[in-house]
Amino acid sequence: MLVEEPGVRRGQDIEHIHRMRVASRRLRAALPLFEECFPARKVGNWLKALRRVTRSLGAARDTDVQMAVMSRFLTQSKKSQYIPGMRRLQVRWEQQRQELQRDVLKALDEMQASRVFDKMGATLLPFTLGIEPGAPPAHALYELSNRAISSSLDEFLSYEPFIELPEKVAELHQMRIAAKHLRYTLETFAPLYPDGLAGYLSILRNAQDLLGEIHDCDVWSVVVPQFLEEEKQRVVAFYGVQGPLNLLLPGVRAFLEDRQAARNENYKTFLRKWHSWTEKQTWPNLRKITGAPLINSAALYPPPATAQGLVQAEDHER
Repeated sequence: MLVEEPGVRRGQDIEHIHRMRVASRRLRAALPLFEECFPARKVGNWLKALRRVTRSLGAARDTDVQMAVMSRFLTQSKKSQYIPGMRRLQVRWEQQRQELQRDVLKALDEMQASRVFDKMGATLLPFTLGIEPGAPPAHALYELSNRAISSSLDEFLSYEPFIELPEKVAELHQMRIAAKHLRYTLETFAPLYPDGLAGYLSILRNAQDLLGEIHDCDVWSVVVPQFLEEEKQRVVAFYGVQGPLNLLLPGVRAFLEDRQAARNENYKTFLRKWHSWTEKQTWPNLRKITGAPLINSAALYPPPATAQGLVQAEDHER
């Protein structure tokens, strides 16, 4: 987040805001997993300070993506009658993006004023001291990993009943969010497992992307009619009649039809891939892999020498 902040403030390259948003999400996903390691309310205070930044970054990033989609459609359509409507749509989104940039800067200023990263760094530093290079992970870490991944996977799969119902817009969107949380949880614990769970991370990234495309298209089906209603009010207020609005309609309607067609294609692709993942037992296999280190754990992860001595002393007393 700190590395990307200068680029986000300049606002010239949309990738800075994308990378900072992803970093903030990963941080917010990882911190609660280790909350018990820190003094009371520390993590809650950190998350509160980060939440506004993540929210402002998300709104700006979503607008950047929408503007890229509009530009791509206008480039690919090559129809002059689409230009007036799409240009007007672009102008409104550019105005919105400028307002969001001010919100981003304000959130970053508040983050700096809170000194949240200084506080986090001071708290985290002792955890990095005295760590032996190459030391095996503690058994407790595998227990935490298995518990966290199982919980996130349960949440993700709870939306499975809705995947055959394309009209369940809200549920599919929630499934996307659950896929994101599961992916970030896997990324947090990936170094504990063979190949860093690379195959499962790739599948989840694919699922998240497809569900994200579906959601983005669903958003267009809401915001485009809103845009047309607002433009109609502007036109009537300026001209006294709504006739000039007709010039905008061909491009805007064609764009909306394009987004609806893209939604259908992405949904079909997601459904096909989901069936493939199910046939390959992807999710049960993920449970097996993340739970495997806990089987016969006493042999794999014997208790520390001090704990062994206590156990032997208790046995001797008995």
